[in-house]
Amino acid sequence: MRRISIFILFGIVMLVPTELFAPDDQENQIQVLCQIFRIKGIVQSDIKEDKDLWIDDLPKELKGMVKIFSKGSFDFGKDELEFKKGNCYWKDEKMPIAASMKPKRLNSKISMMFSLEILLFEHSSGNFEVEATQPIQYFSKRPDGLFELKEMELSTGLDIEITEATEDEKKDDILLSGFKMTIRSVEKREPIEGVRLSVGKPILGEQEYEFSPRLDPGEDYGILIKPKNGRGALLLRVRANSTNSGTYKPKKKDK
Repeated sequence: MRRISIFILFGIVMLVPTELFAPDDQENQIQVLCQIFRIKGIVQSDIKEDKDLWIDDLPKELKGMVKIFSKGSFDFGKDELEFKKGNCYWKDEKMPIAASMKPKRLNSKISMMFSLEILLFEHSSGNFEVEATQPIQYFSKRPDGLFELKEMELSTGLDIEITEATEDEKKDDILLSGFKMTIRSVEKREPIEGVRLSVGKPILGEQEYEFSPRLDPGEDYGILIKPKNGRGALLLRVRANSTNSGTYKPKKKDK
């Protein structure tokens, strides 16, 4: 099984896997497009979970936390995000999906954190890494009782790994086995004696989720994740394309 890695720094591709331009045009290539949204607070939603879209049963620790669906809507007051007819809509307009899209705040309760692409041959594995070093300010209490503003750099980001991608042409499905997502972010702050506000030294944490979905080529699916710690949720919009199904046309090798 071959492995293809793509490394992204601040949304800029640093390494392009030349293996995807191999001369064997008969080999099936699979493209996975994914957008990751962060939802703040409590949001009204109406989704129709489809457990048949999982290749294997979810691990016990993820049951009740992770739901997959092809139809569903999220109400953000005057705005609505909706999955229907194989596409994703924001305020009744189709949302574009491409690796080149930058993080974007849709409204006060939902933001697109990442928009990415993973390319791999059938029966191979692949991964995508985003790393960002950002300065974060915090307060520290001095021995004299006064507070000092400090700053430190933390490496946050996202890793997505697919153990194996295959296509079942009889069922018209693309199977993404071992779809593993790891998010590194500031989870909490160190407490400061006598201070109720969360302004202490930041503590970096990891959230890890692994599942195996089966998707119809060229169609959008939603995966809703409600983290154990904290309010809100993560929403993945995932689309899988392939050369065999005609939903993906790879770049032609320059002569």
